[in-house]
Amino acid sequence: MAASAPTVGAPAPSSSLRTTAVSGVRWTAGASVAQIVLSTVQFAILGRLLSPRDCGPMAMVATIVDFAAVFAGAGLSATVLHKRHTPTKVPLPPGYGNVLV
Repeated sequence: MAASAPTVGAPAPSSSLRTTAVSGVRWTAGASVAQIVLSTVQFAILGRLLSPRDCGPMAMVATIVDFAAVFAGAGLSATVLHKRHTPTKVPLPPGYGNVLV
């Protein structure tokens, strides 16, 4: 029997948990740095394009959106069902927490 080729992007079967964890930390750190840099560039460009009168409301809206993103990233997006059977009347279907935020 011929061995199948590993899937693209999947870790090699012999890679250790430590190697996988370090790779994940690097990707997460890189994404965080990229997000900070892009946000700074975005605000620099908007600061040059907008009048001083328009910068205030833009900063307030950006603060509110960032505050809501903290809640969205803090676990509201991950819906976990603890029971196999849910009651017939559910207040909100799973996943609607993000819509409200």
